[in-house]
Parts: sequence; structure tokens; C-alpha cells
Amino acid sequence: MDVKIKFCSDCGAQISLKTEICPHCGVRQIHKSNKILKVCLIAICGVLLLGMSAVLITFFTISGEEKTKRVPLDEKHMPAYELFKKTQSKMEVDKGCPTCHFEPGGVPFPPKHPKAGDGPRRCLFCHKLKLV
Repeated sequence: MDVKIKFCSDCGAQISLKTEICPHCGVRQIHKSNKILKVCLIAICGVLLLGMSAVLITFFTISGEEKTKRVPLDEKHMPAYELFKKTQSKMEVDKGCPTCHFEPGGVPFPPKHPKAGDGPRRCLFCHKLKLV
């Protein structure tokens, strides 16, 4: 009878291929199929952990305090606040923005701010009206 042998995964002693617990050190032996399963489970958990980390990092990066300025609560912007209270429509309030900002001599924009012709005037898409 040909007895196949292997080495204990802990102490290195020669044991039978079918031995589940090493008689020399008492450590349970891991079969190759279990090793492959363990490696696959670790890989899947790693990928899931990485994916969840990416989602959380993205969420925390874009959440919190806005990076753009709020519409100032001053005399110039008071009509916008009043219109928003009345209509609850940012699109209606946006129609009044060109009067101050896009007309010649209006309030200047920061260097990288979109120009008037770059698309629809959606000022309140970025800038927030903070209702009092």
C-alpha cells in the first residue's frame, strides 16, 4: 500500500495526506481546496472593502459645507430671497441674476467662473440661497 505523505503546515513533520490534525503538534491541517477558498474569500472581501472605501471617500469629499459662496443676505440680494420665498423656484430667481452680474458694469466674477454664454444661467445650481 502506497501511503502518500505531506508535511504539517505548522511544525513540518511528515504526516499522512489524509491527516486532519497533526499528531506531533496538534494543529488542524488545511487542505488545498480550503486554501483556495480562503484566498478567494480574502480577495472578495478586499475588493468589497476597497469599493466601500471609495464610496465613503467620495461621499465625504462632496458632502458637508458647500465650497461655493452662499448668496449674500444683503440689500442687493433681498429681492431674490423674497422672490424665492414667494415662488419656491430657483429658476425664477435665476432670471434676476443677469441684472447685476451679466450686464456691463455688474459685479465681477472670479477668474474661473463660467461666462454668460457658456450655457443656461443656473446661478443657484452652485450658489445657495439660505432662507432666514
